[in-house]
Amino acid sequence: MPPRVLQLLSTAFSVTTECFASPLNCTLPTFCSMFLDTDKCFGSHGSFFDFTPRSGFFEANPPFDAAYVSAMYARVAKL
Repeated sequence: MPPRVLQLLSTAFSVTTECFASPLNCTLPTFCSMFLDTDKCFGSHGSFFDFTPRSGFFEANPPFDAAYVSAMYARVAKL
């Protein structure tokens, strides 16, 4: 997702976390990534599938794979 769109989501809707990112492509202050051990010092919460936020607004743009998207939807519904 273009950084400009993420900036708009941040200012208009108070989105602070990207659910699928890495230290190399994140735009918002915090993000979920595949490798908590190496990415935590850059602001990662670890895997989206282990992430358990209590409140907030989030942006989710997962890899475009049907199984991955289905897993994301299931996780969102559970949260």
